[in-house]
Amino acid sequence: MKGSVRDQSLHGGATGVETHVEIESGEPPERIQELVRMAEQTCFTLGALTEAVPASTTVTLNGKPLEVGGGG
Repeated sequence: MKGSVRDQSLHGGATGVETHVEIESGEPPERIQELVRMAEQTCFTLGALTEAVPASTTVTLNGKPLEVGGGG
């Protein structure tokens, strides 16, 4: 977290991502490497964290739209 709640400049973020995978299998190592690579390539969370993606936030208050600014 950086910034201040008082002056409304507080921002959160990540400095990195680590994934630890433990596998027990009789499959050949090459097959496991292929499966792990495919899992990384198709992971929505990892993709969102490692590539620039547009983000937006919509808010409703008591059933009515509420403009909060900042863009998310």
